[in-house]
Amino acid sequence: MADIFGKDDKYSNSNVTTADQVTLKAGKITTNSLEKDEYLVQNIAIQYSQPIQVLNEIGSNKRYLLQSKAQGTCRIGRIVGAKTIEAIFGKFGGDIWTAEADDDKGRTITVATGTKKGNTGKGFSYVMTGCIVESYSLAVDTNGNMCQEDVNIRFCGLAG
Repeated sequence: MADIFGKDDKYSNSNVTTADQVTLKAGKITTNSLEKDEYLVQNIAIQYSQPIQVLNEIGSNKRYLLQSKAQGTCRIGRIVGAKTIEAIFGKFGGDIWTAEADDDKGRTITVATGTKKGNTGKGFSYVMTGCIVESYSLAVDTNGNMCQEDVNIRFCGLAG
């Protein structure tokens, strides 16, 4: 039978990486403890950029590109549950996370595809170093009957 909109779509197996294949590790927290302890992380967004400044020379049509130091931001959203956001990241401080740090560069956050059987798509792994909490917000949604926290993190390095 023909599609009522006249579409003739072809279907095949998907090779995309899905959200259930992604793991989060921050400090001593690993994927297994995230699942067991119900931290309820819903979304993660990472942005990493290197600002470029254009310099012009008086009396010339030459342009110079000046690279600045790269920096990034990470936004983590989660539903408020039994575990606090500090249980994932440790206490927020006015400095780069150093309490129970993974190494001498401050706390690291790793977002990667998991090793679950049946993973499809292209794998990835990103490690953010030199992290510091920049802002925190709380939203209450009466229609969805949930409270959501958003933590914005600034970081100095991203390895992939």
